[in-house]
Amino acid sequence: MEKIFLDTSFLFAYYNADDEDHELALDLIKDMVNNKVDIIISDYIFDELITLLLARTNKSMAIEVCNKLIKEIKSGNIELNYVDNEIFMEALNIFIHFKDKKWSFTDCTSYAIIKNANITKAVSFDEHFRQFGIEILPLETS
Repeated sequence: MEKIFLDTSFLFAYYNADDEDHELALDLIKDMVNNKVDIIISDYIFDELITLLLARTNKSMAIEVCNKLIKEIKSGNIELNYVDNEIFMEALNIFIHFKDKKWSFTDCTSYAIIKNANITKAVSFDEHFRQFGIEILPLETS
């Protein structure tokens, strides 16, 4: 089964109806569900999303999305990958050695997970993700 990694920028657009990419995010999720792909996030993406929702919306919204994500993880609809010591050290190496990239540390953990899990696609509205050398959906953003 195809695996697709979801980035914070995509999840923020999906859960936030006020985001300019919300409708596109809804359509992409429908396509993923219809195509029965394995949807993957990391604990760092989970953290970054909840923190971003808290900062840009409100605590109620952050808690609501937190509960929705936990439900999806428990039901098996979303696979949650944890950044263990090996991934952490690889991400640290990526962060230090790619001096020309302005990737956040969370981006580096995502890159390490994607490479180690042989994931070939990700969904993101973040331009940094496009530099990973994998297929990033959507190919065009609004």
